[in-house]
Amino acid sequence: MGYEPEEILGRTPFDLMPPGEASNLSEVFREFILTQRVFEKIENTNLHKDGRLVVLETSGVPFFDANGKLLGYRGIDRDITKRKQVEEALRKSEERFKGLFEQSPFSIQILDTKGWTLQVNKGWEQLWNSTPDMLANYNMLQDPQLEGERNSGIS
Repeated sequence: MGYEPEEILGRTPFDLMPPGEASNLSEVFREFILTQRVFEKIENTNLHKDGRLVVLETSGVPFFDANGKLLGYRGIDRDITKRKQVEEALRKSEERFKGLFEQSPFSIQILDTKGWTLQVNKGWEQLWNSTPDMLANYNMLQDPQLEGERNSGIS
């Protein structure tokens, strides 16, 4: 996070979060403190010393004094910023593919490696005047009408 130890001593984790994040997470952590439970993989956004946002995955276990009084939590943070960025890029890519697939005027049929149809688009339905449920028991690789094309190397 870019801070020197003396810069964060005496501060709470919430001091390193954007205000909205701090107020939301303080409620979450309040419940853990009241119940003195372990917490795992709580995602939270923090401010790096240089001002950029860093996404952390936080886990912690309570620790107690000899009388069983809660003294605090010992935990670990893992920087998952890059993972979250990759997940977001993948989500956007999937949205683009879905839009292209659904809106394409061309017939598109997606098969698994065994020849079973996984998905067709509206272009396919219009071209073949058919619906996906009509393919439930159809396997393209087992179609005798396509045998000659498979053997000739046409794919």
